[in-house]
Amino acid sequence: MKRSIFTAQLFLVFVGLFCGCTPSSSSYQFNLEGNVRGIANGNVILMKSSFEQDTLLRASIKDGYFKLKGELPEIGVYSLKINDRRNSFYFDGTRMTLDVDYSGQQEWKLTGSPAEDAKAKFQKEWLKDRISPMVDSLQQAFNALNLQDVDQEEYYDKLSGLLESRDIRYNLVRDFVRKYPDNIFSASLSIEEMGWNYDWGKSLYDLLTPRIQKSALGKQLEEKLLKCESIAIGKDMPEFPVETLDGIQQEFTWENGICVIDFWASWCNPCRREIPFLKRLYDEFHDKGVHFVSVSMDKNPARWQQALKEEKLPWLNVRNMDGFEKRGIRSELHFNGIPYIVLLDKNGKIAAKDIRLKQLREKIIELLGN
Repeated sequence: MKRSIFTAQLFLVFVGLFCGCTPSSSSYQFNLEGNVRGIANGNVILMKSSFEQDTLLRASIKDGYFKLKGELPEIGVYSLKINDRRNSFYFDGTRMTLDVDYSGQQEWKLTGSPAEDAKAKFQKEWLKDRISPMVDSLQQAFNALNLQDVDQEEYYDKLSGLLESRDIRYNLVRDFVRKYPDNIFSASLSIEEMGWNYDWGKSLYDLLTPRIQKSALGKQLEEKLLKCESIAIGKDMPEFPVETLDGIQQEFTWENGICVIDFWASWCNPCRREIPFLKRLYDEFHDKGVHFVSVSMDKNPARWQQALKEEKLPWLNVRNMDGFEKRGIRSELHFNGIPYIVLLDKNGKIAAKDIRLKQLREKIIELLGN
């Protein structure tokens, strides 16, 4: 099943985002003063990751106060450990103040960091006030459906709205990055938001200033783009091993015109619930030269063939030899859940990915028009 694609807390952990430091002539100098409630004395350790062997700077806490001053290779996300507790922050201000509640009842707050300010602004004015209400409303409407006795059209309508909200969210994030292009939080946000959508990621990357593009987070975004460039819109669909209904193993390739490739499985209820919609599209577009292929992610061939008997799919059916394991085609396309649909154009190039229901129909019509 497709895991939930929405979450109200996207930016709680940043430890893994800073990939390392590269010394440069433009090193970063800062002053950090801290007030710690709950303990009088202790130690402060600044690390480039969550591992203590990566210690960069140290300071002592005396009477609930510490001062950390030094030079870092560049701005970025760093881990700060106070005694046995730690947190990660954006370090990009020259004079910063950290307020710590060691009891854990309140969040640690870093002021004087432009990136931390942008993060707070995004979470309050964009995520909480604009994005979450829209997504939550659509999610609640979908969750309110009685899936055991729901009208099929109502199910498709509510789910289509929920899926389309991803585009709305992306557009809002793009607006935020456009407004704050010279902020490392925008690079971090872009990494999170793009998922494995090359076009989204490239659009966000291009909005960033050269300074941010050259930062550690900017380079991480660039590396992620390179990893998924080969499956971007307009690229060839990767070949992958499949098994036919006759048990023949072969490489799956497609060069025969517009094609809907549906990755599904016998055990995936959302996949099977959307099959009637795919059959409807098949009836509407098959005579116009649109092909359909279902790729089962079942590891067990018997369960796949039993599901085919029940569903009676009138198009080509094959089984992915790797099942749902995170390798092969699933790894190449970077998808974590099913149903997952790839739409190919008349030249066999990728025209859309992770597209379903009404959006899929609209895209097919667009391709036929071209």
